[in-house]
Amino acid sequence: MSSQGYAFEVIEKVLAGQITNYYSRKTLQEYRLWWHIQK
Repeated sequence: MSSQGYAFEVIEKVLAGQITNYYSRKTLQEYRLWWHIQK
């Protein structure tokens, strides 16, 4: 594999990881909010 292709794959994985982290944090915040409303 070319080094450029490898670098692109790494960047893609990092971006995907950041997006996943962002959405899981958002979901966690919404779940906590929902949990407080239920109590």
